[in-house]
Amino acid sequence: LSSCGNIFAGKKSSFESQKINYSLIHQEYQNLKEELSKEKEKEKKEKLLYDKDTDWLLNYGSVSYFSRDYNLSYKLWDAADHKINQYEKELLGKKILKEVASVLTNDYAKDYTPAIYERVFVNVYKGVNSLAQENTETANIELNRALVRLQDAHEIFKKEVEKNEKSIEKEKKKAKFKIGNQAMAKIEKAYSVLDTYKAYKDFENPYVYYMKGILYYTDGDYNQAMDMFKTAYGLVKDTEPGAKVVAKDWELAKNHGDGKNHAWVVFFNGLTFKKVEKRFDLPVFLITNEVLYVGVALPYLKERPKAAEYLNVSVNGKPVATTQRLVNVDNIAAWEFKKRLKGIVLRELIRATVKTLIQREAGRRLGTLGLLGAAAFNYATTKADTRQWNFLPKEIDIANVPIKKGDIITISSPNGKIKEIKVDANKDMIIFVNMLNPNEEVLVNVAQL
Repeated sequence: LSSCGNIFAGKKSSFESQKINYSLIHQEYQNLKEELSKEKEKEKKEKLLYDKDTDWLLNYGSVSYFSRDYNLSYKLWDAADHKINQYEKELLGKKILKEVASVLTNDYAKDYTPAIYERVFVNVYKGVNSLAQENTETANIELNRALVRLQDAHEIFKKEVEKNEKSIEKEKKKAKFKIGNQAMAKIEKAYSVLDTYKAYKDFENPYVYYMKGILYYTDGDYNQAMDMFKTAYGLVKDTEPGAKVVAKDWELAKNHGDGKNHAWVVFFNGLTFKKVEKRFDLPVFLITNEVLYVGVALPYLKERPKAAEYLNVSVNGKPVATTQRLVNVDNIAAWEFKKRLKGIVLRELIRATVKTLIQREAGRRLGTLGLLGAAAFNYATTKADTRQWNFLPKEIDIANVPIKKGDIITISSPNGKIKEIKVDANKDMIIFVNMLNPNEEVLVNVAQL
């Protein structure tokens, strides 16, 4: 076990322990390039990427994207996608998944398995990455894969729950204990804020349908565009102001266009929840009816602020639109986290109980030194799994404005001008704007379609 330091220290990455901003991204990108430069052979370099943990691949894919190294960001996200596909293939194929035993340590002993909403975003961002290189063919393929993930989400989640429940029941029998209502009530109270976050529909992400609608529309496939815009509108019509933008796009597709070119502004606003550690002392009941209080460490969602309330869009100096929220990613993330919370709690209670019993037995058999050694092991390995894809937005906002060749599009936040974009051709375009934190610089990518 001592060879796997991450399970003891639960070593936090720079993205967990520091504030995410462009200074950190620049530093981590340089570190990444240095690491990759050590391997001169292409095959070894590719193997190096595929040997990395999934959360590393997701986060450094974002680092590369924000550093405009689109070839590298695609490779990293593609490697993460490959790992996810292998995991889901085994899950759906009813094969026994290979897992590292973690009942005596913590989840850092295993590779990170992204939540379903993160898996969908892998293909979304691979699509955005491709559009940044004006590769609409690959973008369409990736968004189609995102749609398949949404379609398979219920079946995948059901299989994951079944697998976890079997594992939990097996370990509970071994540990010979039961969890009282008092323990779960304390947890439910601490996490009651999750009840305020509602999914659009189980596992759904309206942005996937909206982006597919745009690509169908710009390709002249108006019937398919109508279907995609209609689906997106149906998911957000009662909850999001961006529904008005989608409704206009739906009408645009229905009329087979309006004879004008359009610029869609997609604003990735802020950063979604940050996972932090929260500790509890909870009672469990042994088969002897003895009550044992155990310490557990659980992941907790800490909300982060928007980067801006909205963006203003002007054409030739005339204000024409403000961005409207289409997707509240916090809602999607919190809803799924709540669905998974019971399994997380039960697994951690099992671990804590087993380790506490070992600690007590070590004291009985080996005296003070045994007690101290087991206590140190217990403390060192009681870590909440706070791994995540740290760069997903808090929300996604949209706008659509008509344009023509020669126009100057100005995008600004309430704090000042951000970017001027000259329209060089009579083409539709998507303007992707990323802002991580309030009052910070932004990344703007323009994709001509």
